[in-house]
Amino acid sequence: MVKSVERIALIWFVRATMDHEEAAEEYATFLFDTAMAIFLAGSILGGFVIQPAAEHLGRKKAYMVGVVTYIIACGITILAKEYLSYSLFAASRFISGFGIAILMGLSAITTIECSYINQVNDLHLPIGGVNYRPLSARNKTVKELVTRHVYYPALEIMEPTIDNVGRTNLRTNLGISTQRR
Repeated sequence: MVKSVERIALIWFVRATMDHEEAAEEYATFLFDTAMAIFLAGSILGGFVIQPAAEHLGRKKAYMVGVVTYIIACGITILAKEYLSYSLFAASRFISGFGIAILMGLSAITTIECSYINQVNDLHLPIGGVNYRPLSARNKTVKELVTRHVYYPALEIMEPTIDNVGRTNLRTNLGISTQRR
């Protein structure tokens, strides 16, 4: 049975605090699952806070609040290891889930906010995962083949056009609705 590094670390933590070897693994599994649930609870709460925080502070300052929150959670995680405290670890998981939810909710908006109007950014996302960046292969033949036979045909399906107002207009041959920005 393959175990993740986090689960092995938690088993070590439980064995350091318990005397019974048999019960330690079951208890560690319970604690690991509880820590994941606490992380998700923090993420849910952070999801509710994104919109009011972005309206009150602004998107960039709210994003920085998420960064600082996650840094604080990392510090609490270090303290939890030093003091062998599961309650500190659980608190750090909740706070990190809260901070990551804010970061994930605002990162796409902040990226779009910083882009140029005439620029068609990241066409690989609506195409369904076709991404040009991994094509920086050392083998030039493979790079050219994938570019010519996968990436360019996918871009032709999208037919990006820029109208004279400067707004990006994406029309597709597949009948998907037009996206304007």
